[in-house]
Order: sequence, then C-alpha cells, then structure tokens
Amino acid sequence: MPLNPDDSIYLSRLLELSEGYPRRNASPNPAVSAIITNQDEIVGEGVHQGPGTPHAEVLAIQQAGPLAMGGTLYVSLEPCSHWGRTPPCIHAICDAQLARVVIGVSDPNPLVKATPPIPYLTSRGIDVVIGNRETDFRWVHRSFLKGILHQTPFVTAKVATSLDGKLAFRDPQRPYLTGPQSLEWVHHRRAYCDAIMVGIGTVLADDPLLTCRQAGAKNPIKLIVDSKGRLPLSARLFDQTTPEDVWVILSNDAQGESVEALSKVAQFIRFTPPFNWQQVLGDLAKRGIHDLIIEGGPTLLTSAFSQGAIDAIDLMVAPTLLGGANRPTFLEGEELPLGGIDSQIRSVIQRGGDVHITSVIHPFFKKEASI
Repeated sequence: MPLNPDDSIYLSRLLELSEGYPRRNASPNPAVSAIITNQDEIVGEGVHQGPGTPHAEVLAIQQAGPLAMGGTLYVSLEPCSHWGRTPPCIHAICDAQLARVVIGVSDPNPLVKATPPIPYLTSRGIDVVIGNRETDFRWVHRSFLKGILHQTPFVTAKVATSLDGKLAFRDPQRPYLTGPQSLEWVHHRRAYCDAIMVGIGTVLADDPLLTCRQAGAKNPIKLIVDSKGRLPLSARLFDQTTPEDVWVILSNDAQGESVEALSKVAQFIRFTPPFNWQQVLGDLAKRGIHDLIIEGGPTLLTSAFSQGAIDAIDLMVAPTLLGGANRPTFLEGEELPLGGIDSQIRSVIQRGGDVHITSVIHPFFKKEASI
C-alpha cells in the first residue's frame, strides 16, 4: 500500500519526537521514536530512553492499549528483529495486531539484517512501507548509523566566523563573535552530544569551560587534543569535574611530572605519532563516544578536514567584518585534498543577527544517498 496524505503529517510528528529528545540519553542505542494512529487519531507515542528500557514501539503499543489493534505504527528506525536486553520489536508489533507500519529509515545493523523485519511483518499480513522522509530520519539517527557503518562517531565541526571568514575578535570587551541566540543554540547542541573536542591551543588561548549551561542538562565529555601533555591543571575546564569528565588525547612520547599530575585529574587516550584521526575516532567509539563536536581552532580543524574526519559543519556567521591578513580563518596550514571537499547544505537558519548554516560532508547523509 502506498503512502497516503496523512502519513506526511505523522512522519513530521515523528521527527519532532526524535529531534526533541537528547540522543545522548539513549546512547549507545538510537533515540527511536514511534507513534500509533487509529482512525486518524494518535493513540500512542514513545521515545526510547536507553539500554535495557522498552523500545519506542513497545512504549507506543503500551500507551495505545487495545486501540493499537488495526492501527498504523510510525517508527523512525526499522524495528529490531533480534534479542538483546529486550525482545524483538517485530514480535510486539504482531502481538498488538497492528495493520500497517511506516518506517522512517532502514537499519543497516547486521543483527537486524540477519532476520529482515519487513519480510517477517509482511508475511504475517502487516502492510509495511518506507516513508518519504528517509534523508531526514537518517540525519536524526546519524550518530547511530555512522557507528554501525564505520565504527566511528559522527563528527561535526562547529565554527563561528565573521562575514569575511575570520575567526575571532582581539577585543576583550567583546569575547563572542556571534550573538546570544547563536550561543544559546550552541549550548543546546552540546547537551545532545557525547563529547566536545578542542585542541591545547584553544585551551591556552581562551580557557573555555566547555559546558552546556542548560538547567538539568549533563555536560558532555571534554576531549583535549594535547600531544605533549601541556594542559594546565588551573584550566577552567576542570571546574567541578571528575577524572571521568576530562579526556586528554596525548602522544605515547609525552612523559614527565606534569603528565603524571595530569593523569590524576583526567583520563588519557594515547596515540603513536603521527596523529591518525581514524584510529583516534575508532578508539573513541569503543569508549562510548558516538556524537562528537569539534570546537577547536584552525590547527585542529584543518587536520580533521584534511584526513576526512569531518561529517558535517555547523557554521555560525556573524554580520561583522574584521579584515586583516593576519587574522586566522578556520582552515589554515595543511592543504586539503585536490579539488577541495564538497558538502551539501542541509539548512540555513537566521539566529538573531547571525546566519547558521548546516552542511553535510559524509555522502551517506546527503539527499541522494541510499542504503
């Protein structure tokens, strides 16, 4: 059965549910959302809360009760078909006697593909269709899908520049380039991610807190790329933290008393030079980092871009001209691959006087991609 006009309405509601729930709370699982409708009314909703808790489909079925029978289930990610900490959702869907399932995006997880959910459901008389917002649902579940496909986090470069592409003021009276609406969004975004990464240069120059500053929100892990172990113990990022909150990525060559002192207030992730982004990102994924934001300066960002580590960009552009040949831009030093790096603009949003551009680099999350 093809999609009907009402499907677009409920798929939009499904996106609102998924986007409104911090992905980090469900990590390492995806924050799947589900809606059940019957006779053009929503009778059940659910968002997965995390490992060991009921999946979204089950929560929606429980809320709908007997009204689930003969209804339509909208689910942001293909229902699971394997046993983990909870039973397969395809069993719950059949037991609830739902008539139809509309899926936001297919799940490439090998555990799911081992028992394909769609043939299982259709063989039991349930109509199943993939919705027409697959790119949007792929984006919503980007950190989970990137982890399944590549065993690395989804990496976003967050950059704020002037209208002429410069990075920062040198005026202590005006520490932020962008306005309050942009800063509010940045702290909101931090509350959704697993970790924020900066380089030692940013810490020494700006002494950032790297917190999300939202009531009730948990701060992400603070990742500092500091190959020589120069991070000062007086840095503000250590305020009200434990060693589990700050991770320092440093070379195996870094030794000495300062490094020993640092080891008492932070966790270490060691690497053998030269710095290899894919190896470091793979290590971070194994440690539970699935959604990573890089807020570093030009040295760290250029290194990440040049090695293909960036999946998307959040570029905040302030309506200010700074000028000056010696003022840095966010890409400096190393050459990028021949021909540059192509991206696809996903959204352009006005935030106060600033413009927020989100652009996608990883091909799987662009509009023409397919599983």
